[in-house]
Amino acid sequence: MIIDGMSVDELLERAVGLPIQYLETKEVVYECSCDRERMLGAVAALGKEDIDDLVEKKENVELQCEFRKEKYV
Repeated sequence: MIIDGMSVDELLERAVGLPIQYLETKEVVYECSCDRERMLGAVAALGKEDIDDLVEKKENVELQCEFRKEKYV
């Protein structure tokens, strides 16, 4: 339920039924921390047998960042 002219604070107080007191506020930032090294760590987490199997089959491994859609081969 959104009522015209009410601030977010007022909506929260109305929904909860009590005064809201913020202990801390933080800016929301959407960013990705993936890089080639982090992706290599993900491959290493597969385990030795799975990695050996990929090497034996000479298959390329492609990982994709779900946030930026960047591909790592």
